[in-house]
Amino acid sequence: MLQPLLESIIFEKASFKDANNVAPLYIKVFEGHPWYEKLTCNTKFEGCGVTYVEEKDGPDMNVVNGRSNLFILDGSYDNCKNCDSPLDKTLTNFWEKDNVVSDYSKATSDNSFIGLLGSKVSKKFFMKKLELVGFVWGFGVESNTMHNKDEIANLLVDLSIDPSSTFYHSEIGIDPEFQMKGIGTKFMSAFTDEVRNNGFSNLIYRTTNTAMIKVYEKLFKNHKELFNDPNPSKDQIWYGVKL
Repeated sequence: MLQPLLESIIFEKASFKDANNVAPLYIKVFEGHPWYEKLTCNTKFEGCGVTYVEEKDGPDMNVVNGRSNLFILDGSYDNCKNCDSPLDKTLTNFWEKDNVVSDYSKATSDNSFIGLLGSKVSKKFFMKKLELVGFVWGFGVESNTMHNKDEIANLLVDLSIDPSSTFYHSEIGIDPEFQMKGIGTKFMSAFTDEVRNNGFSNLIYRTTNTAMIKVYEKLFKNHKELFNDPNPSKDQIWYGVKL
């Protein structure tokens, strides 16, 4: 059954006009495994940002136990585990649609933005139906959209990698209902082809998601670890491939 599903996925270039369509799927993806970005303590306490997940959402305990900023909201505590603020006043949604739309629109306005949207095509009574099942995008390392572009560029130069020819893969998300079916690999194959066709010869990304790493390792034999994130608060590793 997987092959017909994969053959039913079509890609189109992402643009600003897709913001309201992308936002609900973006939220759905990142509220689930392995991120669980559903609820957060919205306090003015500097550096809080603790994330909470409800028991009914069935979090992976290995993920929860391995993250210092993620807790199960099981009713056993009334105050934030980090800043001690009363959760009945500070607990709010981690993602809001308007904020996602704004962030996505900002990303698409970057001149080096490259993104793909994937939809499942189905027919019913001779009518074609498109169901958005995933997204992927990024931009050039030297783009102003990169928050720490100078630090990353310097680290790349130290490795004899030209920042001007390097693309940063920023986001990817597959609808949880369609995960583990090979769609992510198909997405990344199409996406890296698009990045290469736009003149980039290197691609970098950062993650703690082992599934994402395995996809890259499957597609690129030259996949390798590059460096630790220069921001000590982000316990992530940067990886790279030659396109």
